[in-house]
Amino acid sequence: MTKIENTVVDKILDKVKDKVYDAATGDPYMFDVVKRQVKWGLDGIWEDVVDEVFDVTDVTLIITFAFWSFFDFNKVLREV
Repeated sequence: MTKIENTVVDKILDKVKDKVYDAATGDPYMFDVVKRQVKWGLDGIWEDVVDEVFDVTDVTLIITFAFWSFFDFNKVLREV
């Protein structure tokens, strides 16, 4: 994969991570300490998730298919 493709995938994965965190901690009654634990847990496994994504040969197809429901994919591509 080229450096440009890596940059695009990194930005998309950062947005996905933010969406996952927001979804996991969206409860207004959740204590801040629990939100921090969820964030630390997500940070702990996120590097493995990123490594797996980059191991896939056709990253563009996988990301488009898997994360389409999380956000407006076209808007994200315009921001990149």
